[in-house]
Amino acid sequence: MKKILPLLPALLLVGCSSSPADDEPNFTDTTPHSTNSDSTTLADADANTDSTASASSAPAAPFKLQKAEKDDDSALAAQVGGICGIRDYAQIIADDATDCAFALDIYKHAMDATYRLETPHPTVTEAWQSDITVKNPNSGDSYDLHCIMATNQKSVHCRNPDDANIGTRIELTARPIFSERVHTEY
Repeated sequence: MKKILPLLPALLLVGCSSSPADDEPNFTDTTPHSTNSDSTTLADADANTDSTASASSAPAAPFKLQKAEKDDDSALAAQVGGICGIRDYAQIIADDATDCAFALDIYKHAMDATYRLETPHPTVTEAWQSDITVKNPNSGDSYDLHCIMATNQKSVHCRNPDDANIGTRIELTARPIFSERVHTEY
């Protein structure tokens, strides 16, 4: 018995690793991977995507949403509407009349705001809400925005009450949920 006991861990490992060969991943891709994706700007990534789409041996361009917060991309800042990037596992999406520079400022203010649990009407489920004022860095105009957290707490939408096309939607790509990321009060 004493001679078999030391072999038990090795036997367990051998027994656990006996899966069919068809289920195992295939790691045959030997193309080199770049480690400098954070230093590549989105404008360069878009240009590389167009020029390398037909060349199958070239490595793929960096994924558009992996832009580092420290990068300065004036082409992205001027973009109006659409996906503006990811900050702290939150995807920032500008509304139709909002440029990305303004959307990023809205994101910063929304994450610093205090949210209260309110309901706009007795028949509607309560949601975390906040009012913020954000200055558009391009126009210099200040906008009052109402931010409301989705009931599943995976997104926040900050919108101008006078113009529904001015604002930003922030969607989480990882935990924790918004009520654990921002200041809340009852």
